[in-house]
Amino acid sequence: MLRVRFIQSLRLAVPLLLTGLAGCFGGGGRELPDQDLELYKLQGSVKVDGEVAAGVSIGFQPADGTPGSGGFATTDAEGKFTAVSASGREGLPPGKYHVLLSWLTTADGKPIPKDALAADMDFKNNLPERFKTPDGSPYFTEVTAGENSDLELNVNTRAR
Repeated sequence: MLRVRFIQSLRLAVPLLLTGLAGCFGGGGRELPDQDLELYKLQGSVKVDGEVAAGVSIGFQPADGTPGSGGFATTDAEGKFTAVSASGREGLPPGKYHVLLSWLTTADGKPIPKDALAADMDFKNNLPERFKTPDGSPYFTEVTAGENSDLELNVNTRAR
């Protein structure tokens, strides 16, 4: 089940990765393989303009000396997510992270089919581009030892 969730999350995270996220992951943290690091569960939820948002891709980019290569998550039908490290294991190393967001749908606003890649079809990002970069996204989180299950992202697309 975790492998299926990982593949589904990866399918939705590809656009984030293609925008340079993968190249930026090591910018704030040291380059250490995630499999050698202690990981801690990070869970939360996303609402966009007050509504539950299913299918939002979330990138966690290490900041300020945080080890590892970051991670990602995708919200479920209730807008909830569990972060997965870049190595595919559940959780993230302790430290500080920039939180980057992308919400891709087909051009007509329908969810991208589970068996398709956004890059292979006509898609749109329903969030402003600023949410995809550390300098533009206002979201930041810190992972600490133990379970981190309270990250609530209330995205306002109308605010500057």
